[in-house]
Amino acid sequence: MKYQIKTLDLNTNKMAETSFESLEINDNLKHNVFLIYNNQKKDRIVYSFTKSRSDFDSGGKKPFRQKGTGRARQGTSRSPLKVGGSVIFGPKPRNVKRKSNDKFLSASLTQLLLSKVDTSLICKKTTNVTKVKDFIGHIEMDKTYLFVMDVNSSEDIQLFSRIKNIPNIYFNTVNSIVIEDVIRAENIIYSESSFNGCFNQEGS
Repeated sequence: MKYQIKTLDLNTNKMAETSFESLEINDNLKHNVFLIYNNQKKDRIVYSFTKSRSDFDSGGKKPFRQKGTGRARQGTSRSPLKVGGSVIFGPKPRNVKRKSNDKFLSASLTQLLLSKVDTSLICKKTTNVTKVKDFIGHIEMDKTYLFVMDVNSSEDIQLFSRIKNIPNIYFNTVNSIVIEDVIRAENIIYSESSFNGCFNQEGS
């Protein structure tokens, strides 16, 4: 399917439009995004810890003598049958993750980015930005922006160092972008290389 996106030349400050081909947006995108977002929110680290038999250094003192008491023989106070002893099948520290299918995740993220293509912008010739004032005139301070950058591009790294202190711009890379970033942002800004990376476009 064909889409239109705005481009900004930071050298001449002129706006234009460019077209590109990408995925078609599914009717059930909202439901798919909810599933992925809900799964990501439930990722957590469990810190609860109880000792099992193998976590004790020694068995401790024999609770009572072997014979003559009439009780069942016991050789350790670390037994899970005793108060203060080990725990059977107790909790251990672990990572809790809900896995989403990689193709499903990638397609849904691309479609979510495409759903915001009308409020998206590609910045070209970013090396002309030497200070914050050169860039801040092109954005609205009452809106939230997501700047998608390519860490392998020296131009993107240079632009990031210039505009990283603007309070209403969040930054993420092509490979690290998540659903929550796109939902939070009202507008999305791409560099030429990050746009090509997100939508598998050939560089022009």
